[in-house]
Amino acid sequence: MKKIVSFLAICVLMISALGCSESSSSSGKKIRVFASFSGIGDFNQTIVDGMNSYGKANNIDVTIKDVESDVEKQVNDVKKAKSEGYDVIACALADSDTAQHIINAAGNLPVVFFSQEPDSSRLKKDKYIFVGSNDNNVVDMIAKDIEKKLAGKKSFNAVLLEGDRNSKCAVTRSDSLKGRLKEDGYDINYVFKDTASWSRDNAKDMFKVFLKLKSSYDCVIANNDDMALGVIDAMKEEGINPSSVPIYGVDATTNGCKAIQDGTMTFTIKQSGEGQAECILKAAKAFVEGKDINKIQYADKSGKYIWYPYTAVEKSNVEKFAK
Repeated sequence: MKKIVSFLAICVLMISALGCSESSSSSGKKIRVFASFSGIGDFNQTIVDGMNSYGKANNIDVTIKDVESDVEKQVNDVKKAKSEGYDVIACALADSDTAQHIINAAGNLPVVFFSQEPDSSRLKKDKYIFVGSNDNNVVDMIAKDIEKKLAGKKSFNAVLLEGDRNSKCAVTRSDSLKGRLKEDGYDINYVFKDTASWSRDNAKDMFKVFLKLKSSYDCVIANNDDMALGVIDAMKEEGINPSSVPIYGVDATTNGCKAIQDGTMTFTIKQSGEGQAECILKAAKAFVEGKDINKIQYADKSGKYIWYPYTAVEKSNVEKFAK
């Protein structure tokens, strides 16, 4: 009799376990992330591709929307996403000063900011965070290569093309470089400095204007690859060999890597859109599951930032990054 009771008890336990397993599986709903972009150029496209790839592999449904720098549209899209039952908002700000507007529009939803870093006062541990790459590292990498390429010159002229003065990363990449070089005993004189809004065409037109001034320059520094490529386009059209001076970009886009391979661009820095996309969606999953952000790889202790590392790319290692 005891054996029969024991056997029945085991059967009940097995059925109970199976029931729990099926219940857990069926209740695991797909996480829904609304991702708002402000323009999708070469780099942001890598984030889009990374989100789609990682989301598909990890049961995360990602909706991509490009507001093309329209702040009002971005706010309205986020409000609509909240009303449609999304779990998390991911946002590349149309204007870095509008983070609070996005937070308000999201209501009680967590927000992962990316691409455009908001002021740190807008961030909140495990609720409103930023995923990106630390631009102070960009400054160190570019400064180190400039010192190597222009060895023996303690003072030199540079052309600087900025992305957007409203962008914190553009300001850091531009303003910190001069200070970093000064610390090492170098004096950099910007003979031409303007905002090309991350655009290849804008950079080409601006550099053509600069060339008419007949000013000497020792290197060209652009806040991204697209603008560096615009400078290269202008040089070619004006009959100037782009390899005659060091040209610096950031992002290691497909076209940027091709330019390094053919010798027209000197140096770029891999900002991994795919890596950042993975971190964005890992953060979204952590939000939904109530887990700490600082447990994610590359997150800092504050629970407000995830810093995906940069990698320097030049002729010697470009094959690893070229597609």
